[in-house]
Amino acid sequence: MNPRAKTVLERREDARRAERHSKMVVNISDPSESIWFVIPRVPTSLNKMLRKHWSFRAKEQEIWNDEVFIAVPIERRQQWKKLIFKEDGKPNPAVHVQVEIKVVWAKRRLDPDGLTGSLKPILDAMRKNRLIYNDSPRWLTLIPTQTLTSHAGGQPRTEIFVRCVRKALA
Repeated sequence: MNPRAKTVLERREDARRAERHSKMVVNISDPSESIWFVIPRVPTSLNKMLRKHWSFRAKEQEIWNDEVFIAVPIERRQQWKKLIFKEDGKPNPAVHVQVEIKVVWAKRRLDPDGLTGSLKPILDAMRKNRLIYNDSPRWLTLIPTQTLTSHAGGQPRTEIFVRCVRKALA
């Protein structure tokens, strides 16, 4: 088994255990309208990803699916689903989701198109975990940002802030 995948599985089990034994607190500005979470890894650059074998890309996608699953507690994910989906499971047409993804790199930043392309596995993981309905412009606005760690020992990470924006219905 891949050592990285094993740690993700262990982290997923730890998250489930913590949810059963204690109340989990998520740092969010408005509990009903936004979610903020941090994933302790950065996406693979678009150029590197395009040169990889399809099986590597599939494994990378599965890791991001697990990371997003771990980062957002089940209770919070269920509350969020009620906000952006109707009871029949279809998307709520009155809701538009704004996703701000900030990637904190350790060494150097990516060019703008490489950054946007490297975020695809994260958006797909958010869709699989039902944090967004679709990544089309009709349902989502993406705000990609990047920065370098503030000090030499800083950890690379991906910070994700998801905000629900109400649409005015005509």
